[in-house]
Amino acid sequence: MNRAGRKTGGRFALTLSIGAFGGSLMWLAHMPLAWLLGAMLATAVCAFAGLPVSLPKQARPPMAAVIGAMLGTSFSPDAFAHAAAWSISLVGLVAFIAPTGALAFVYFRWIARLDPVTAFFSAMPGGARRNDHTWRGKGRR
Repeated sequence: MNRAGRKTGGRFALTLSIGAFGGSLMWLAHMPLAWLLGAMLATAVCAFAGLPVSLPKQARPPMAAVIGAMLGTSFSPDAFAHAAAWSISLVGLVAFIAPTGALAFVYFRWIARLDPVTAFFSAMPGGARRNDHTWRGKGRR
């Protein structure tokens, strides 16, 4: 392995360690979705503090599968028994996301000067992204 590969591997190991630490703290505190939210919070704090956290491009698909499995197994049939109580919140969520997504698109398109496809996917919540590996965005116009 060359020096760049070791550097990337070391940063990824640091990121995984930080995530595991954050997840374990949230799990010990009996927080919901502890391993997901704890890892996200810990790595975000460390990234803002300037630590070299990173995720190699090849690690994203398996990590997305792990996150999907974690989210899927965290919901039980009992959770859906209370879905009627969420109706007002869900309507409010849609009423909030639609205009903020539109405003974010306008910002990314006209202020940040991104191309339309990049601006759209950047504005969508939840990390929606174009899943075409042959596509190459033009970035700024």
